[in-house]
Amino acid sequence: MKGRHVLAILLLLLLPGCLSSPLTEYTPFAIRLVHPRNHVLVHHRVSRDAIAVSGYAPMPRHPAANTNLTREIYWVSEAPFLTREHLNHATVAKRAAVLVMNEEQYYEFTSRMRTVNPDTPIVPYLTYRARIEEAVAEIRLEFTREGSELLSQFTRRHRLRRMAITVDDQVLSTPIINEHIKTGTMILSSGYSRESGKRVVRQMLRK
Repeated sequence: MKGRHVLAILLLLLLPGCLSSPLTEYTPFAIRLVHPRNHVLVHHRVSRDAIAVSGYAPMPRHPAANTNLTREIYWVSEAPFLTREHLNHATVAKRAAVLVMNEEQYYEFTSRMRTVNPDTPIVPYLTYRARIEEAVAEIRLEFTREGSELLSQFTRRHRLRRMAITVDDQVLSTPIINEHIKTGTMILSSGYSRESGKRVVRQMLRK
């Protein structure tokens, strides 16, 4: 009985380690599949049944993850479908589709703000534009020929499922696969600033 008691204590001590770093292979960048019942696994993430789910493991949220990732842990496939070797290049660029107010609209908007709150600080229009352009960027992922083929197969096979973009074994984004991606290019648009986007890209491209 004493031996079983000691074994139980050891298992409890090892459990936090399993949750924090469950994946055996460290990857700077990977595309994985989110478990279809992820919300159930998140809720029961310390249960024995959840830990034993075949082919999936818990992974924490990346510090630069988009704001839609509200949970600390995501259950993702242990074996990645694409890795750093399939990623040809990653770049950060301004997001072209953002609607920015012109100067007249900006001053009309700020005058309304001052009507509601006279103490509202109003910056010059060019400063406003510069801040918007700095805060709104996207990460563009370009895959190798082999990676493009794998991405095409992956998105066709798992359409309407959720994929996990992971960086340094942390979940950066979990977009729904709405379409079959044939171009070998992916765009991550989640309100990154240019600086945070560049940091993420550097992490992705490490070997």
